[in-house]
Amino acid sequence: MPDPLEALRRRLAQSEAALAAAEAELAQRLADIQVLEQRIEAQLGPALDQLTALEAEVQLLLAQIQRQRNASTFGQEYRPVEEQFRRTWVDPEPPPTPIASAPAGAAPPQVVDLKRLYRQLARRYHPDLTTNVAERQRRTAVMAAINEAYASHDLAALQRVDQAVSPIPAPIGPAASRPGFPQTTAELQAAIAACQQRQQAIATQLQQLEHHPTVQLSLDIALARRQGRELLAEMLADLQQKIARKQVERDMMAAQFAQLGRRFDRT
Repeated sequence: MPDPLEALRRRLAQSEAALAAAEAELAQRLADIQVLEQRIEAQLGPALDQLTALEAEVQLLLAQIQRQRNASTFGQEYRPVEEQFRRTWVDPEPPPTPIASAPAGAAPPQVVDLKRLYRQLARRYHPDLTTNVAERQRRTAVMAAINEAYASHDLAALQRVDQAVSPIPAPIGPAASRPGFPQTTAELQAAIAACQQRQQAIATQLQQLEHHPTVQLSLDIALARRQGRELLAEMLADLQQKIARKQVERDMMAAQFAQLGRRFDRT
């Protein structure tokens, strides 16, 4: 007659082997993502930083030009209807909180956090980091929200955008250790159930990683390489062209804003 405990031990050994294979696959996927992100950082990071900084300047200048025009037409205290609605109902301003003092010449901590988070989000969601049309459209909308929050110097809004769109699943912690090898039927069944539950959690995370932006980009890079192209080099050239155009746009807006300021001062 088969020993029920021996059958459970074999099932546990099989479950532990399957779990070890799943953990190894997850670790490899995460390592691959990290390697590619380091490569993207090295090749595209400086150009992407320059472009996102220019885009933020343009957004800020647009807002300043609009405010200057409104002030010239309606007076300094004028607020657009949509801004009044947002401040009253959507995102009311909290009571002012003191900002921790910073050393002379240093930016306040909140400003540093704002810039750091903006840079991280821009590198993660910039539409120029994908060749997929649908994904580019999604990223464009996300970057519009990121730029709006940054132009408004709203760290809380930037954090909300990060929480709302973050595609990276929460990491799975290490398996819980057990004091000794299970001996009883209940212990063996509990250990098998724990292995299967953890394996299912890893399978879910692996499935989520398929939609990770870096994974999607790696597929585009592999496809381009089969076609004899270097996708990251093409992206860098495209970024450099956009930087040149954005610099011209920024300079034109800066001149327009200065002209409006001089005109306003004369009135």
